[in-house]
Amino acid sequence: MTDKRKTNIGSRDNTAPADKRPKRVRLNDGTPMQDYFKTFHTSGYAYYSPIVTSLDDLSSLKRMESAWWDLVKDDSGEVVHFSSHGAVHVLMRTKQEYYDEDMLVQQDKVNASEGLDANLRTGEYIPKGNASVVTSKIEK
Repeated sequence: MTDKRKTNIGSRDNTAPADKRPKRVRLNDGTPMQDYFKTFHTSGYAYYSPIVTSLDDLSSLKRMESAWWDLVKDDSGEVVHFSSHGAVHVLMRTKQEYYDEDMLVQQDKVNASEGLDANLRTGEYIPKGNASVVTSKIEK
């Protein structure tokens, strides 16, 4: 059986010592779209980038707007967007406190469905994918 670590992938030699290999970009370091959108981020807001069919028709965002999500605009008043592979992503934001409230309600539903609510005190929740109880700033 061969050692998979000694297998060359494409033209890269992953058997070279770490200091001799080219820097590896981690997959979770961000995409060009994420990097671009981050330049518009402001503290105190949560951000989301839904896909729309066209910048000329933003009607699919009505539900998000009714939940107090706003389109982010650049200095010239244009909607901040990123096009990739035929899809148009727009940048939306809401106040962090509204996002936190929504996540708390979502987590309450998860806790209730898993029978975890009985053990939690006011202001505590269990983050998604976690087994630890966290105290929230938001009171139920």
